[in-house]
Amino acid sequence: MDKTKIYLFGGIGTVAIFVLLLIMGIIPGLQTASDKGANLVMWGFEDQKKVWEPTLNAFQKIYPKIKIQYIQKNPNAFENDLVNTIAIGVQIPDIVVFPSDYFRKQLDKLSAAPVGLVTERQMKDSYIDAALMFWSQSAQTVAGLPLYGDALVLYSNKGLLTKHFFVRPPQTWDEFLDYSQKITEKDSAGNIIIAGSAMGRANNINNASQIITALFLQFGDDIVSPDGAISFGKATTQGSIQANPAESALQFFNNFANPKKSTYSWSFALPEAEDMFVRGKLGLYIGLMSEYEKLRAKNPHLDIQVSLLPQLTNAPRPITGGRLYLLAVPRASRQQTVSWATIAYLTGPEGGQVFANNMKTVLPRRDVFPSYQNEAVRSVFANSMLALKLWKIPDPVPTKNIFNTMIEDLAFGRGSVFDVIRNANTKLNNL
Repeated sequence: MDKTKIYLFGGIGTVAIFVLLLIMGIIPGLQTASDKGANLVMWGFEDQKKVWEPTLNAFQKIYPKIKIQYIQKNPNAFENDLVNTIAIGVQIPDIVVFPSDYFRKQLDKLSAAPVGLVTERQMKDSYIDAALMFWSQSAQTVAGLPLYGDALVLYSNKGLLTKHFFVRPPQTWDEFLDYSQKITEKDSAGNIIIAGSAMGRANNINNASQIITALFLQFGDDIVSPDGAISFGKATTQGSIQANPAESALQFFNNFANPKKSTYSWSFALPEAEDMFVRGKLGLYIGLMSEYEKLRAKNPHLDIQVSLLPQLTNAPRPITGGRLYLLAVPRASRQQTVSWATIAYLTGPEGGQVFANNMKTVLPRRDVFPSYQNEAVRSVFANSMLALKLWKIPDPVPTKNIFNTMIEDLAFGRGSVFDVIRNANTKLNNL
C-alpha cells in the first residue's frame, strides 16, 4: 500500500473513531442534535454561494435536523462585530471562522473544546505544527480547530524567468537576489521599468509587514518569547559570535529598495506591487495563497508559477509566514456541545475536504496532504502550510502599522537599522 493510501485511510479512520464515539455517546453532540434538531449560527468571511452552501449542504445530508445559518462578515469589521455582539448579548454566533492574528488579543472570547474532542497526539499527528499554538497543555484541549490557512508563497512571472533562462523559481534568498538583479531593467535615466522583485518598501507593497515578519522568523528572531513577552530585536550569541537576526533580516529587505546598492530592484515611485505583477512588469511577487485566483482573474494571459517562499541557504527547516483560520465557539454561545461536534466534522478529512475543494485551497491537516501532491498549485499550498510558523501577535492592525513604519523609516533614513528596530520593539511592548 502506498503512502497516500495509508494517510487517507488514517484520516478516514480518525473520522470513523470520532463518529463511533458520537454514536456511543462518549462525545455527545451530533448524535443528540441529529435526533432533537439544532439551529446554529455561523460567521465567516468566505463566499456563501460558492464555498459554504455546498459544504453545509453536504453536512446536512448526514445531519438533516441540524440547521446552520451562515452569515458572511467583512474581515475588517470582524473584531468589532464579535466584541459588540457579545457585549450586547443578542444574536451571538455559535461558530466563528476565527483568524489566528486575533488569537492572543481575543482568546478570552472563545470557549475551550470538550476534553477528548481531540487529543495532543492527534494534534501533532494530524494537524500542521502551526496549529499547536491553539493547544493548551494545562487544559489538554484546544480553543479552535484549523479550517484553512493563508501562507506567503512566491509568485513568479514564468515568461520573465524564461527570458533570462531560469528553469525554475528561486528556492533560496541567494537565488532570489540573483534572479532579481538579472530581471530588473532600467531606462536611460535609471528608472525601473521592469522590477525583478518587490522588496524594501511598505507604502507600495501591501504584503510588506507579512514579508518582513517571515524574514524575522527565518533569520531567527521569534518576535515573542515562549512566555508571551516581546523579545523582538534581541541579539543572539552562537559560540563566540554575536548577531542580531532582526537587524540582518531588515537590512536584507531594505537593500532591494536602496538605489545605492547593486540589489536595487524596487522604487517608492512604482505602482502597488500586485498591480506591477499583474501588468507583467514584476518578475517575483511575494503574496498570500488567497491571491492566486485573483491574480489569474486580473490577467488570464499571465503565466504564473507558484512556489514555496525562498529560504535561507542550509536552513534547518522551511519557514513561511501567514495566518490560520480556525473554527471556534464563542463562550457566550448556548449550543456549546453540538457546535464543537459540528466543528470536528467540518475540519475533519471528510467535511474539511469539501470546504477546501470549494475554496480551491488545502485543508491544513497532514493526513490529507498526500492527496494534493499531484496538483501543481495545491501541492505548493500544502507544503507552505507545513512550513507555516505563527507568532502570538499582540494586536494585528497596530502591529502591521508598526512594522510598516519601521520599514519606511529605514528607507527614508530616519534612523539606523538599530534605531528603527528599537523603536518598533518599544511600540510592540506598549501594545
